[in-house]
Amino acid sequence: MKAIPVFQNFIIKFCIIWISVGVPFTILGFHQLVAFIEKYLSPDNHLSSPIFCCCLILFSPIVVSAIFLYTYTKWKFPPKFLKIYLMLFIMHILFYYIYTHFILADMPMEDSFLEWGTAILAFLASFLFFYSGMIGSRFYFILCIAWLIFALEEISWGQRVFNFNSPQLFMAYNLQHEINIHNFFVNPHTQWIYNGFNLLLFGLFTWLREIPFLLWLYKIQGVKNTMRVSDKYGLWMIPFFTLLIFQFMGAEFVEEQWGLLGALLSLFILIDHLHLKSNK
Repeated sequence: MKAIPVFQNFIIKFCIIWISVGVPFTILGFHQLVAFIEKYLSPDNHLSSPIFCCCLILFSPIVVSAIFLYTYTKWKFPPKFLKIYLMLFIMHILFYYIYTHFILADMPMEDSFLEWGTAILAFLASFLFFYSGMIGSRFYFILCIAWLIFALEEISWGQRVFNFNSPQLFMAYNLQHEINIHNFFVNPHTQWIYNGFNLLLFGLFTWLREIPFLLWLYKIQGVKNTMRVSDKYGLWMIPFFTLLIFQFMGAEFVEEQWGLLGALLSLFILIDHLHLKSNK
């Protein structure tokens, strides 16, 4: 058996300490823990199921750590990238919390720096995917269209830029009364849609490759190259992390992660393609 890296030993020790301290604290200080979660972790300062949320906080680090260690042994990437991702995620969480709680406060998220930042990352990803498609595999045109639609949805298909009125259908059924599709589906089950999509992304980058029925998909040139780039830089960490953090940060934070994923993936694909081309 291969030696477990230092950071994996750290995770195992952390889980043991977390459970040893967390279980008695949750039992003895349940109401204080609920109050803390509502004030500092809940996006809307309300918990519909306090017991479920406390169990989620108590056991999710254990489950997530086990999934991470198991996945990392199969799709290992350089530990230096793991450190970069962890630093990036922590900085993003801190910035998001400070910005939304102290700068935006009671102001709407729409047209905020974070909203436009997500759109800019998505537009950048779309452009880089398009360029890779022009000089490489046509598969990247599909990714270009996907992130372009995502970017346009973020700016309500230009409505926030050109300030034109919404048709009656959007005024009646769209949550923000704007011309976009995703706000038609905002409801109590939205979190499961977001979780399902992140789980799908994580699976596509990792374990779905083990399913014989899907082997044909990963033999497509562009898909194969995308997986190779993802493996090289460990990009499966982004949807994996997003699955963990979504319950406490909200949909806008997750959308920023999708924008970041697209920007990094498109950039690394382009760099990889240019590097291979220069070596020929």
